[in-house]
Amino acid sequence: MNHSSDVINLLNQNKCTALHYAALHGNIGSIKLLLKYNSKISNLQDICGNTALHYAAARCHIDSVKLLLNHNNLEIELQDYLYIDIINNNALNTYEKEVVELFITHAVKDTLVKILTQKLLHRIQILYKIHQI
Repeated sequence: MNHSSDVINLLNQNKCTALHYAALHGNIGSIKLLLKYNSKISNLQDICGNTALHYAAARCHIDSVKLLLNHNNLEIELQDYLYIDIINNNALNTYEKEVVELFITHAVKDTLVKILTQKLLHRIQILYKIHQI
């Protein structure tokens, strides 16, 4: 089998890689193999900006989420984007509680503070506008 990074990095029309699909289906063996031969593949985003971690989280594949979270090559800004996405968008309605807890335990403290501060400021702005009416 040819493990060329050219093959591993192939994108479809939606800019998805094999890692996106492995994560979507919770295929741990494929995820490990793909990360072994190209550790930076976890940073590739589809046309909507989603990484393989988004796919695994959306399908609540706990083991895949753990593996991808523990993979040390995920860029911080992509982590921040995913944490904000999960925490801000009615996380418990979309993601299982265990997935949300995994992200919270892996989130950088500063990231959580930033997210919660933004949410608080947004709510204050809304309340201020309501009281002005």
